[in-house]
Amino acid sequence: MKKVVLLAFVAFCFLGCKEQSKAQSEKTAADVTITPAGEKTLTGEFIYVDDAAVLQQNNKVYGVVLNEIAKDLAEEVTAIQKDPYDMVMVTVKGTTKKKEAGTDGWEDILTITEVLSIQDKATMADVKIEEKKN
Repeated sequence: MKKVVLLAFVAFCFLGCKEQSKAQSEKTAADVTITPAGEKTLTGEFIYVDDAAVLQQNNKVYGVVLNEIAKDLAEEVTAIQKDPYDMVMVTVKGTTKKKEAGTDGWEDILTITEVLSIQDKATMADVKIEEKKN
């Protein structure tokens, strides 16, 4: 009897993981759209801190080139943030490339050419670090 219950539990775990993986890959594919001109439409969480910007998707992180459009986006996002490390969901259009060999930074680089939408509130942080008050 214990073996049957254990076998059912293991089967349930594998089926649950398979469904989650399938849903994850479908969501990731929906977060990126490629236009005929070679530009991508990307949806993800944007953050700008200390002269560096990042667009984070479920399983991919893009370093953002700080052109005028990205700087304007950073200003708009800063107005929405409650905390300097809050991320804001955005949809942007741009081009991506791999970083040049021998340079520091993220593996994938995004140059934003157009901001399509900005969510009006910051996303909830998974982990919030607070200073200890004495």
